[in-house]
Amino acid sequence: MILRDPVLVLGILASILFFFAMLIFPVFGVALGIFTPLPLLYFYYRRGRAIGLVMIGLATLIVELIFLVSSRWTGGLMFLGYGLLAGVMAESMLLSLEWVSRF
Repeated sequence: MILRDPVLVLGILASILFFFAMLIFPVFGVALGIFTPLPLLYFYYRRGRAIGLVMIGLATLIVELIFLVSSRWTGGLMFLGYGLLAGVMAESMLLSLEWVSRF
């Protein structure tokens, strides 16, 4: 379902490209690395928990496979941290909106 929607695929690719920009361009990449969780955060917030978690999982899986092929598995763990950050931030936003809507 997610792979059929080109916007969601572009969101996954944007997050992966922001992450790899950190590795390719060390000085400029730090500024781009800050934006790594934003596409995942956006789609988690806009499309819901299920699609957001699947996107985080797919993006992490793709990055893990790339790093496993290159025999450098620690980069995949770093991206996993960005994925967890995106999930926690999006879940916090959703819970805060639910809490505010009660009043």
